[in-house]
Parts: sequence; C-alpha cells; structure tokens
Amino acid sequence: MERGVKQGFRFLLYLLYLLIVTEAGLRIGSHLFFNTPLLDVRRFRSDPWLIWKFNPGYRGELLGFRYAEINRDGFLGRDFEVTKPPGLVRVVALGGSVSFGHGASCMEGTFSASLERQLNDQAGKRCYEVVNAAVPGYSSWHGRQFVEHYLERLQPDVLLVAFGWNDSLLDLAPDGPPAVRRGKQFEYSPSFIFGATITGYLIHPLYQRFHESALYRRLLGSPPVPETPRVSVQDYQSNFLAMARWCQDRGVPVIFWTEPEPSYPIEASWALKNHRPYLEIIRQTAARDSIPLADAAAELSRENNREFFADPDRDWMHLNDQGQARVAAIVQKTLSQLGYLK
Repeated sequence: MERGVKQGFRFLLYLLYLLIVTEAGLRIGSHLFFNTPLLDVRRFRSDPWLIWKFNPGYRGELLGFRYAEINRDGFLGRDFEVTKPPGLVRVVALGGSVSFGHGASCMEGTFSASLERQLNDQAGKRCYEVVNAAVPGYSSWHGRQFVEHYLERLQPDVLLVAFGWNDSLLDLAPDGPPAVRRGKQFEYSPSFIFGATITGYLIHPLYQRFHESALYRRLLGSPPVPETPRVSVQDYQSNFLAMARWCQDRGVPVIFWTEPEPSYPIEASWALKNHRPYLEIIRQTAARDSIPLADAAAELSRENNREFFADPDRDWMHLNDQGQARVAAIVQKTLSQLGYLK
C-alpha cells in the first residue's frame, strides 16, 4: 500500500514536471513566432464592474484570429490616444461577440475595422476612429455597466450599441451586481480556467469538441434547453433605455443596431424563437423613444443571408468578413442619414 502511494506521488511529480516543461517551451516558442507575452498570457482578466474584460497588452491568437492585439485600454485593436486629436470623430462600438467581430478572419475584417475604413474612404482622409469596445459574452447588462462607469473617459462622439443573442440565449452566465457575480466568473467561460496557460488554451478546443460530441451525449445525455433567458426582455429594455438616457444627458448621439439572425432553416430553432422578442422590443423601444436604429437584422433577413455567416450550419450568430462589411455599410448609411458624420 505504501509503495503504491509513493509510485502515485512520483507519477504526479513527473506529470507536473512535464506540464511545466511543456508550458515553458510553448511560451518561448509562442513569444518568438507570434510575439505573445512570456509572463502573462491571459486573454481575459477580472474587472470590478464588468466581471471580465480583455487583458490589456495581450498579443497573439485570440478567438479565431491567428493574431490579435488588445491595446493598453483593453480593447481589440492598436493603441489610441484617449484625448482625441483635433478634427477626429470617435465612434465607440459596444456589444458582445457579434459586434466584437467574432467570425471574421482577422482584426481587419471585423465590423469596427470595416466601419472605420468605410467612413474614412467616404471622407477621403482619416478623420474617423472606431473603438471596438465589444467583448464576447457581454449582455446588455454589461453594456449598461460599461456606459455608466467607463464610457465618458473615451470621449465618444457617437455610441453604437448592439446586444441580443447573449441576452436571449440561455445558461451563458447570470448577470447581476458585481458583488454577486465576482465569485462566479469561472462559471461564465472556460477561458478563465484554460486561458491562464498556453497548454490549457490548446486543450480547451479538445474539451469543447468532446462536450459537443455524440459520445458526450451518449454518456451524459443531451443538456436540456433552459427555459429562463439570461436577461429578461424587461431588463433588456431597461438596460438599453439606461444607456440611451446616459448619452442623451451628455449630448452623445447613440444608435442601436440589431444583431442579424439566419433567414434559412437551422437546427436550433428554439434559439430563433427566443431571440425574436428581443429584436421586437428594441424596435419598439427605438420607435417609441425616437432612438435611431440601424436594423441590420431586418435588412439581412430580406435576402438569403447564409453567405454572411462564418459557419452557417453550426454558428448562425457570427458573421464572416463579408457579413461584417455588410453590417458596417448598414450602420454607416444610418450615420450619414442622421447627420452624425461631421
């Protein structure tokens, strides 16, 4: 018995040694070839109001991008001066993974980058800057926290807001006061668990594949579809109104835009059923309170939009480069019509 315990302890030491050596080798290799940090490889970090946010200064592979940069302010993209230079119009884009640009092939293919290019091409010079303040997993609750606690520092000339899927989709993460959520951030995403090491981050996709596999369903059964949304329709509406009121009180123009949904049949029809009340309530709220709305969901639903999604059979939320540019064009048109482009 004692011999078996010693052998087991020795095996664990060997395994720990192997993991340390593997992690050290991966960090050195990733630093040399992809310019990632040697010490802090976290893609996310905690935040007192938002619960999680991007880790400022991160460089490297990120959410499908082979290479991405998180600037010193914690947003996707290169560093920018918080104090705006004269003549620069700053547009801040706020939302979840759809607004962030997940599904694009690279940073330059995201919604924010496409919108910035389109605005500057129209102007004939660089006088517009689009700050991508969206973070995957954020709901309208996070948007409200960001607006009330962080937006003013960015000196926005226009705020773009898009939420919906993360509010209507279920069991991602309960939202609530930071004091309640702070201890539950690990429940939101394995990124907090796997993302602290490169070894864990490489293992994470294997875990996800297994979790989605038929073998997993045979062993543990299919998880039931929850009946309670992450953010209720009523709270969703309240969060949008709170963001709009904050902007109106400070003279910042705000535009809501709707996250597209597939116009073709998908297996998870329950997701569309849950999402549509959120689309309707934001349309009603915008019309009732005279809040500008760029209805990208309605625009794209009039055409066969399968070509706009990154993986139309498995991922019917996130847009490819073509879809990102198409939504950017819809938002740009709304900006022009409203006279927000100085």
